Amino acid sequence: MTNEQAIGKIFADEKVDHTDKSIPRADVAAVLAQFVTEEKTFHKTFEIFSGTPQSRRP
Repeated sequence: MTNEQAIGKIFADEKVDHTDKSIPRADVAAVLAQFVTEEKTFHKTFEIFSGTPQSRRP
């Protein structure tokens, strides 16, 4: 996690490519705040990164 300004766009999946491991703390906090109340995310494991799936493709 970084202390950079939030990007406001994240990608979440069961497994993601860890080529770029950084994500702003504010984005992580926003994801947790949203997912903690989403029943479909209960008992699930997921990984997140900044941006969109397209932004991480070579």
